[in-house]
This record gives sequence, C-alpha cells and structure tokens, in this order.
Amino acid sequence: MVTLIKNQIFKHLSRFTKNLSPDRINLSTLKGEGELSNLELDENVLTDLLELPSWLRLTSAWCNRVCFRIQWTNIKTVPIVLRLDEVQVVVETCPDLRSMSANQGLSSMSSGRYSFIHKVIDGMTVTVNAVLVTFKSPAFVASVQVSRIVAESKTPTWKRNDLRMTRVKDSVRGEILLFKEVEWQTVRIEAKSTENPSLTPLRLLTNQARCRITIKKRLSDCFVLGSRLVLILEDLLWVLTDSQLRAALYFVESLAGLVQKATDITRKRKAARKIEMLPEYQAWVSQQARQQNTKKSAISKVFSQCDVIETSFHFLSEQIDLHLCDDEGDGRSSHPHLKDGGAFQIRLHHFKVDFYPYHLSLSDRKHWPSYEEDIHAQWLEQALTSFKATFMEAMDAGTNSHTPLSRAEPHMDDLRSPGSKGPDFQNANGQHNAVKNYITSHLAKLMSSCVVLRLEDVTLFKVSTTSRKQAPKEFLSTRRKKKRNIKPGDKELYKLPEEMSLIHAEFTYFYYPDDIPFPLPPPQFYVYCNPVQIHFDMLTVLWLQSFGLYLLRTLSALTENASANTNTNDLFNIDVRMEAIMPRIIMSESSAHEGVTSSRMQRDRPQFLQLQTSKITVTNIRSRTVGSRADLATCLNDLQQGELFFNSGFPTKEGDKSAVVERLLRHVNASDNLRRQADLSSLTMEEVMQGLSRELFWVDAKDIWFVQLDPAWVEFTGMKSTARPVPLLDAVPVTVWLCLIDQKHIHAVTHIPSLVSVQLNHYQFLFISRLLDDISELTTFLQMDSKKITGEEGGCICVGTALPQVEVTFVMPAHCHAKESFDLDSVIPDSSSLADIPNIPITPPKSAYEPKETDSDIVHGDQVFFEETSFIPENAVGAAEPLPPETPSFKSNFSTFSKGLASGFSTLITSFDATKGAEDGLDNMSVRSDGSSDSERFVVVNLEQQNRTDILNAMFVIPASNRAARPMVDEASEVLEEADDASLHSEMSILRRSDPISVTTVKLSRVEAIYQSQGFKSCLRLQCSGISSEECGSIPWDEFQSKFSSRTRAWCDERDLARRCSIKARLDRAPDTDPEPGTFDTTNMASIIRQLFTEHLAAEIANVNLSMSMVSVSGLADLLDDEIMPKPVPMEVVLENVQMHLSEDRSAVSQLAGSASNMPINVCISKLKVSRTASGAFFIEPAGGSAAGAGISVSPTSSQFEVEVARRKAAELTRENEELRRRLLAAERLFTEEKQRLGAKIDELHGERMALEVSLRKMNLTQAAAQMANQSAPAPTPTAPKVAQQTPLKR
Repeated sequence: MVTLIKNQIFKHLSRFTKNLSPDRINLSTLKGEGELSNLELDENVLTDLLELPSWLRLTSAWCNRVCFRIQWTNIKTVPIVLRLDEVQVVVETCPDLRSMSANQGLSSMSSGRYSFIHKVIDGMTVTVNAVLVTFKSPAFVASVQVSRIVAESKTPTWKRNDLRMTRVKDSVRGEILLFKEVEWQTVRIEAKSTENPSLTPLRLLTNQARCRITIKKRLSDCFVLGSRLVLILEDLLWVLTDSQLRAALYFVESLAGLVQKATDITRKRKAARKIEMLPEYQAWVSQQARQQNTKKSAISKVFSQCDVIETSFHFLSEQIDLHLCDDEGDGRSSHPHLKDGGAFQIRLHHFKVDFYPYHLSLSDRKHWPSYEEDIHAQWLEQALTSFKATFMEAMDAGTNSHTPLSRAEPHMDDLRSPGSKGPDFQNANGQHNAVKNYITSHLAKLMSSCVVLRLEDVTLFKVSTTSRKQAPKEFLSTRRKKKRNIKPGDKELYKLPEEMSLIHAEFTYFYYPDDIPFPLPPPQFYVYCNPVQIHFDMLTVLWLQSFGLYLLRTLSALTENASANTNTNDLFNIDVRMEAIMPRIIMSESSAHEGVTSSRMQRDRPQFLQLQTSKITVTNIRSRTVGSRADLATCLNDLQQGELFFNSGFPTKEGDKSAVVERLLRHVNASDNLRRQADLSSLTMEEVMQGLSRELFWVDAKDIWFVQLDPAWVEFTGMKSTARPVPLLDAVPVTVWLCLIDQKHIHAVTHIPSLVSVQLNHYQFLFISRLLDDISELTTFLQMDSKKITGEEGGCICVGTALPQVEVTFVMPAHCHAKESFDLDSVIPDSSSLADIPNIPITPPKSAYEPKETDSDIVHGDQVFFEETSFIPENAVGAAEPLPPETPSFKSNFSTFSKGLASGFSTLITSFDATKGAEDGLDNMSVRSDGSSDSERFVVVNLEQQNRTDILNAMFVIPASNRAARPMVDEASEVLEEADDASLHSEMSILRRSDPISVTTVKLSRVEAIYQSQGFKSCLRLQCSGISSEECGSIPWDEFQSKFSSRTRAWCDERDLARRCSIKARLDRAPDTDPEPGTFDTTNMASIIRQLFTEHLAAEIANVNLSMSMVSVSGLADLLDDEIMPKPVPMEVVLENVQMHLSEDRSAVSQLAGSASNMPINVCISKLKVSRTASGAFFIEPAGGSAAGAGISVSPTSSQFEVEVARRKAAELTRENEELRRRLLAAERLFTEEKQRLGAKIDELHGERMALEVSLRKMNLTQAAAQMANQSAPAPTPTAPKVAQQTPLKR
C-alpha cells in the first residue's frame, strides 16, 4: 500500500523535479503524513508551467524540506496541507524572447474531465516559511524575500469554511469557479545596479498583504477560461531619496523595451485564443443578455453573481505614505531656505488600480467590480463612435461625392434597383460591399487594454525643511471629514456621495487579436477629479520643480538610446481629457515681509486669496461638445477685431513674440494634420489590405490644448470684519487655447466673452502687492533653478487676451458720516451700471436657522473652509443628533447651479447596501444533493439573495481583525473649538454688515493684453479703446456686494464706437545682471528681489475725457498708497487731447474756503510728455511729433530712446555741476569774509592784550613803591595801628 502511494506521488511529482526517487519519500499512510527533503525542481518545466513572460526564464529552484498532511476521512471537506520550509528561486532575463507554445501553462498539465482528483488538488492549503527570489538582468540584480506565506481556499465571500463551499459549479454552463487566497507576512525587496555603481541601492519593506484569486475552469478539459486577481496591501511607508528614485527609473527603463515587446505578442496571442473560444458576436450577445430573462436555478444565480466575465488584475492599498527626500548636490534649489534640502510627503488613502487586458470594445463594463459607467464611460463611447463614423465616411467618400446640397427630388436612375444599373455598377457595388463587410467584421474584433486608477483621498504636505520646525501642513488636500469635531471638507460641503472617488483616471489602449495591420482608435486617457484644495506654498513649488528636473535630467542621461526603441507616435497621439469639479487654489502672503506687521492686524485686511472654478476641462481632442475648431475660430476672430495682436506699432517692439502663432491659424482650418484623410471608397480588397495601417486615422495634431473654466472667480477670505468671502473677481467664463512648440515654448490665447468685474479696497491692494512680491520671488528662483539644473535658458511663455469690458470698482470709506440706523431709502443711489439692473432682487439677510460662518471657521492655520451648523429648538424631544445641515450657497449668482450640481452628483453613484456577513457555521447554508455523495450542488443561501455588486466588492474588504490600529493624530489645522452663544451672536451681526462705503468704478472698454516672459525678462503690453468713470458717495456694504454680484449677469456687449480713445502701455521688467545662486540670504528676500529688477513704463494716451470728484481722486491716492517704499519706476508718458473735469466736493475744503459753491477744475492737455528717471525726478515737457488720427506718433526706436536718455542724463549732470559751482563760489566768498572778520578780531584782541599788560606793569610798580615807603617810616604809637588801619579806608 505504501509503495503504491509512493509510486503515485512519484508519478505526479517526477515531471517537476530532477532528483526525486520513491525511496526519498518518507510516508506514513495511516496518519496521512509525508516528508521530502532537498527537493530540486526542474526549471524548464516550471518556466512553462507558471506561464512566465517570454522575457523571463527560471534558472534554478530548490526547496530544503516539504511536508504534507492528508485527512483521509475528511478529504472532501478538509484540504490537504502542504508545508514548505525554505524555497530559493533564481530568475533571469532573456536576451531574446523565448518561444511560447500554445499548450503550456497550468491548463495543459491537466488532462481529461474535471474530476475528484482535481478538486483535491485545487483545494490544497500551502504554507511556506520563507521564499527567496533572485532576479538577474544585465542592468541590475534584485532579491525578493517573502516570509510566512499561506495559500488556502476561501468561500465566495472570502471566509474560511468547508471545502465544498469554496467552489461554485454550474453543470449547465460546464464551468466551475474556484476561490483562493494567498497571504504573507512581510516582503523585502532590494535592487542594486551592476552597470552604474554610483546608483543608490533600492530597498522596500512591506507589511502584511494578501492576494485573492478567482479562477474559472472548463469542466470538459480543465482549461482555465479566466481569472480575477486582487492584491491587497494594507499600510505602506516608503522613504525614497532622489538617487533611489533615479535608480528605480533606471531599472524600469532597462526592461521597458523587452517587456513591451513581449507584452504585445502575448496579448495578441491570448486575445486571439479568447476570440476563438468566444467569437465576437457571441461575446457581444452573451454580455448584453447575460442578466436577462431565462429562469435560472439557485446555483446558476450564484454562479452568475460570482462569474469571471473577463480576466482582470486589481491592486488595493488602504494607505500609502511616501516620503521623498533630495540628496545633497546640484539637484537642490537655490533658495536659501532649501539649501539644506527638504522632504515631501504624499499620503494616498484607498488607492486602487484595476487592469483589464482583454476587454472587447463592443461590450459594456457593468461586470467590472465597483465600477460605475459615468462620464468617463460616455467619453470613451463618444471616441469609439467618432472613430467608426470616420471609418465609414472614408468608405463612403466616393459614393457621396456627388450628393447635392439641396433637398432635390431623387433622380429616377437613383431609384432603380442595383440589378438594373448595369454589370459595371453591380461589380463596383459588390466590391464595395465586400470591402465594407471585411472592415465591419474586423471592427467587431476590436479589443482594448484598460487601466483604471481610483483614489478615495489624497494629501500632499508642504515641504519640510530645517527652518520649518512645525507640524506638516497640507499643500493639496480634500478636507474629508473623517471624525467628529473636524471641519467638513469639500466632499461634505458640496454634498457629494461617500462612495465617489476623489480621482478616477483611465487609460485605454486598443489592439486587434491578430497581426493584421488595421486602423486603431488612438489611446484614450481620461481623468475625473472631485473637489480638491491647493494651499499655495512657494518653497514646495520650488522643491518640486528642482526634484523633478534633476530626476528628468538623470533619466535622460541614463536612457540616451531608449528613444530608438520607443514608438514616439504612441506618446504624442494620445487623446487626453481631464475634468475637475470645484477645485480651488488658496494663496496667502509670506510672513517674511518687513514693515507690514501692524497693517496685518487690520480688520479689513484679508489673509487668503482663493481662486476657484465650478468646472475645469483640459483636453487635446477636437469634439463638437467641447474644444471644437469653431470655438477656436471664434476666439481668433475676437482677437482680430483689435489692434494689438496683429499690429507692429507701439506697444509692440521688434523681437516681441506673438500670442497668435501660425500653428493656431493652421489648426483652425485643419491644415496642420499629421497626414491626409484616408479615402477607401474606390479601392479594391487588395489595395485596401496594402493601404491599411494602425495610424491611418491618427490625423489630428495633439499639441493644441483646450482649457475651459466654467466659470472662474477670485475672492478674499480671512477678514476679521466679515465671515463671508469678499469677491475680487466676479464669476466669468474663461477659455484658453495652448500651443506647445518644441516642448519649450508656450503660446496661449484667452477668450472671455463677458464682463470682467473687479473690486478692490486699500487693504486688499496691500495684500495683493505682497502676494505679487512673493510671485516675483518664486519666478526668479524657478528660472535660476531651471538654468542651474538643466544648463539651458528657459522657454518662452506668451499669453494674450481680449476683454470686451472691464469694470474696476475701488471701495473707499464713505465721504459723509451716515446715521446709526441706516434707512435704505435715504441712501444716495449708485449711478454706476450696477444700480441700473432691473428686476434683480437684493439678497436678504440670512435667517438664524441658516448655516453661518464664524471667524474661527474661516482662518485656521493654512486652511480656509466653512462649517455648517444647525440649530435645534430647546423643546425638541429625543433629538440625539443635530439636524442635517442645509446645502451652503457659495455664491449668490450660482445658487441654482450648485443645487443642480449637487443633485447631479447624488445621482451618479447608487448607494450600496452593506454586505451582510455570513457566519462560519453550517446553519446559514442549505445543502442540496443530486443523489451523489460528492455534494456538488452546495448553495450559500445569502449569496443567492445578494446582488453581484456586493459579492464583487467583498474581494476588496480587509477583515477588521487584520487591520492595524492607526494612531489618530490631530493636526493643528484641523482642531475645532466649540462656539458659544456670544460668538454666534457676533457672527450674526458680522453677516449683516451695513457700514457705509464709497465706490468709484472705472470702466475700460475693449481691453487687450499680451504678457511675455523669457528667462528673467518679461514685458506686459496693454491697449484699451475706451475709459469712463462713475462714483457713488455712500452706499451700504451689503447692498453694494449684492449689486456687484448681479453686475455680470445683466451685462450685454454694447460697444460705444463713437467715444473711442487710445490707451497704449508697455511695461518692461529685467534685472540689471542675471542673478546667480548664492547671492541671496534669508533676511528681507522680497526687498532684495525688488532692488534686483528694473522696470520701465512707456504709455501713450489720447482722446480721453474723464470727470471725477476731488474726494475720489484723493481717496484713490490713499487706496493705492503702499505700505513699503517702492522703487521708482522710470516712465515715459505721452498725452494728447486729454480732458479732465475735477469737481471740488470735499467738505473740509468748502469750510476753509467759506464759500457756498466750489468752482470745478477743467484740465485740457493738447500735447504733453511726462518723464520720470530712476531717481524719481519728474520732467514735464512738450511732446514732439503729431498724432495720426486718434492715435499717437510711433514711439522712437530703441537707439533713439537710448540717445534721448543719455541726453537727459547729460543735461541733468550739467545742471548739477552748475549748482555745485555756484555753491563753491558762495562758499569761497563766505570764507574770505570770515577770514577778514577773524583777522580784525585778532588785531583787536592783540591791542587789548598790550593795554592790559601796560596797566599790569604800572600796578606792580605802584605796589613796590608803597612797600618801600612803609619800610623806611618810624615805629608807630599804640594807637597808631588804629589810625594806620583807617587811613586806607579814607583813601
């Protein structure tokens, strides 16, 4: 008995091993246990058995110990356990692709009908203690270590159970489904380069993971019809330096050509086999009718719910944390804060990748797990429909060449039957039908490989440096509300379904199962993104650019010869379409500006600038719905109506780039196509076969991009004076056409067909000024880093736009004091266009039960968002939770749009019921027997009741016991404090802001602008054909905001051609010397950048007539007063026929004058030239030349301008010298006078000294004589002293 079993084991295993013999098998028959040691496997057999790719081959495989256990009495319900201790495998790449036989693989090893022995083998449980796989290639050597592997059978809901519950068999179909799960503890991957030792080794360590496989076999011959593989990786943390990332890209690039070639061959071979098994029409019919009618048994229903319609591969990771670090070297940015490097963190939540390699293009995608056929499926259907229509038009081009344009009655010859039109026509018609049938049959075989990427949440953190010693802050986020006391994110704010992915991306590649060259649709790449927030950060942008450029430079150096093996047609002929819903960019000024600390505390100064759009579309496809050539023609026609884009006069100079390039003009007429449109109408079958190619209909150029923002607006947030956002730019639709030239130069034209309405106050002006300083610093370092890393000058960017009308409203304090209680009827009406709108209701104040925004909700760290709060009446009984919040209205003029958008999103994805877990016991199962002891018809009751979606989604569910508890760390930007009643009361008062303001609106008609930047130099060209102004002395703030939001909706394009003026301006900006790395420090960076660049303004203004009040003029001067002393801008302004009417209405001036009325000031300028030097001195002089019509004479050339500047400098120096000479003569005269005065004073003092000396000598002689007289006199009497003492007194 033992020998017989050993022989049977040897018979089956000898095909896979080299050194196996029956005497080496240790077997205990009664216990059902056995053991093998030092087992060496046959690498050639395993290579074919495992169906390794043709570019790989297995060179050795060895196992030190194998144990197995068989429970003979329960072999139907308990699996055979096979334990392997250590397995070592060596795999290497093939220099040439191996020959792949058609009958290799696991399916070929099984012969005969699916029987009991196959059930036993398929149900085995295999455990491996450790596996070491060594991968060798000419470029690198890699090792993969996997520990604690367990492969076992599971139920369709991926739970452990009876073996009979791990397969679903349908005898009617003749197919069986098997469910296997492979789980391992850790994986360690290490790769080292063998050609370039300087590359850093690549290392990766992962934790617990599992792989779930669903296999469908045919019962007649055990052939594998399809499989579904799901790789589930829990949390992954990977720290990568730029050198490691470059090494990884180098490893991938070394295998890319070989893998691509093998993949194309294998895919076509397997696709042809699938087509043979399931013809295209049968596939189409079966996939369309698989869920229709026909009474199915319980097993058939369960089989249909778990069925593998097509082979697919899936990857899922709950969370991936990537930390990217830059190494020391040339790859770092030149910014002082990044000189020591930085780290960038990427966090992906619920990252999922699906790959469907053999999908029939005609079939639907309803059987794809957790996939919804939404907008991206519609895009793909439109692309396929357009491709087929193009193909059919090429077939019918000749037959329809003489079709009349008018709807005339058909000719009698056309109504005759084909048989009555002669033999020549019949032959031609028959030949045409044969070609058409041939093409139609091949189109039905069109297959596709599709990669679907879905991401539930993503967070990109700002780059962390040594100078940023704080918790990481978000750079890109979705602000999902994950737990209580966290502010709601955009997904909750806009009421999007929880099941909706944040990012949904698809890449579809088409092919045919045979090698016949046949036209293909171009590859399709679609991206759909839900609301995200980008918190602008200058250091992060600089770090990402340096990291990417250095990585690209290294990769290009390593793969110089890769372009010869790569088909570049596929790279530049991809149809791309991307859409994003409600994205927004939040910008804040840097804290490094000096001298602005006090103004930042002002209650009206914003802290954030928010750029937002309802929907942004980016595509290089020309379709009728979006981005058509007709739209481009409309844009170019609007630009052509102006003078700036097609005129060589001022403000354009020689050498300036044009925004409208020749390629855009050719693209309108489709004259830039890659090839001529094919005509297959008059070709025979042989000619058609010779003329067909895969790129036959890839005719459209893909370097013209269409960007649509529908609509876009800009607003300020973070003011202490109000909790609601204050608009800077009202909502306006924007269309941009981009043209890429040589992958370096970008030319763009912008089309805005409506009114551009802007409002600005003093503190908003200060905020924008500091923001422009930050942008100037950013662009400077971007150019420096690009030149440093790539060694080349940056490309040119030229953007042009034409605006029908621009209205800029300057908001200033009210001219007069208003009453405490405002009566709206007594307010001075606004005379601007925003007050002339009929039937526009004013937005009433919000009710106490409507959502409110508090100040703390607006500004919190670097985040900007609003929280929805609900009020519950105190007498509510049993209210455990607050009422669901109302949908917030983010803009008054988009309330209808937001409601439609929210309702549209809620209908995109159907809510799925939670999967009901089945207990492991047999109580929830019903066993139906067909009379045999094999129990083939086991049916899980709850599987029959569940739908297919719930069963397929169970593949991606990780058991709760296996999930590692993640530490919940609250970031500082996400902490939410409870608001008390006082804050709510102040919040309501803030929302009803009614303080009076004054406004001055400047209207500009037909504004054309071109911005050009190349290297460190840039220039702005501007032209306007009309200007006027309107004023309102006092209006409540709320009323003005309501009218401002209604201004754009009521605007109509009525251009006043009778009052045309000419305003032309040019602003040039360039550094005195190109900045070099290492010349900056961290102190006062913005001031250094301002001093580095020199600007020059040239303008020509003609035929302007303005009327303004002096109080508005003084208010504008105060509004535009900067908090930082600006660098003087040299300018040259030519005025001609300029009239200004200035009315004096300032109350202070009226009181001082003591008059009841003030005389207005009328300023009339026929010709005048105003100049300003770099020192800030102004010069006013008569303008030379004469105006031509309404314009001004052409500005002088650059050489004449330099001569004029030199002459002025010489004159200025002459004046300075004369002044110095005059001062010198005056000083000399004063010096002579002072010298004479001092000489006289000295002589006077000398004489006085001599007189004093004579007097002193006389006094000394007198004293000496008196002493001598006293000594010669007789002795005095006793009373003599008294007399002697009194005698001097008498004298």
